Amino acid sequence: MSNLAKIFVVLILVLSVAYVGISMALFSQQVGSADEVELLREKLQQSTAKDKQEIDIRQQKIDFLSAEVTQKDKKIATLTNRSAELSSQLKEATAGFGQLEGVVEAAKIKSQRIEEQYDALDAKYKDVVSKVASREQEVVDLKGRLVGVSRQVSELDAQLRLSQKRADALATENELLRGRVHKVEGEVNSYRSVYGLLPESIISDRVTAAPVRAKVLLVSETPKDLIVLNVGRRSGVKPGSSFVVYRDKQLVGKVVAEKVDDDITAARIDSEYSATGIDIQIGDQATTSLLY
Repeated sequence: MSNLAKIFVVLILVLSVAYVGISMALFSQQVGSADEVELLREKLQQSTAKDKQEIDIRQQKIDFLSAEVTQKDKKIATLTNRSAELSSQLKEATAGFGQLEGVVEAAKIKSQRIEEQYDALDAKYKDVVSKVASREQEVVDLKGRLVGVSRQVSELDAQLRLSQKRADALATENELLRGRVHKVEGEVNSYRSVYGLLPESIISDRVTAAPVRAKVLLVSETPKDLIVLNVGRRSGVKPGSSFVVYRDKQLVGKVVAEKVDDDITAARIDSEYSATGIDIQIGDQATTSLLY
């Protein structure tokens, strides 16, 4: 039992005794009868016993409370120790947090440097992308130019081949004409040596007349050596008249008039003469002049 509890018990006993004495004095003054005094004594004893019982009960409570106080003191001591440990851990954590703050600050500085490097690299990347796009556009333009040049080369090549074919055709026709000229010159020389002049039939056949231009109206299928022209006797065409057939200024072949009407002529394709091996078609142009 603690000193405070003991003092509290003694104080209660003293007060109880004082209360009993005062009560008896007052009661003796007021009551003169011995029976009453006895009765009061009994009551006082009962009250004293009751007070002792209450004191015991309170003492038990005080003991119980003292035990609880002791347990709580132990808990307080334990909590104090725990608090000291936590305080020590807190100090360590605070120190670690300070170190961590230093690490975080260093990481922030490093992150800022990395961001600056990234911005610089991103700017370089955008510049490279822009240059690549510009180069790609230049490549596209060059491809377009190349296609145009290729097309022009193809057109020039086609024109060159066409010119070569025309040159070959003209060379072939020139050779034929040279042979006929030599033949005519031989006939003329023969007539001159014999008669001293040219017959009217030869003169009429060899006189250069105005060129006749025509268009192919029909090409026979069986056989494929006859065509019909849209000119006839009225245009000066006679049986035996020769026509050069061409298409888009390209020599196609040569035909000779066989049957001549007023406005149309049936002509046969010269089988001994082939300029380019191209078949004559409806719509082709024809002329009696070599300068077509």
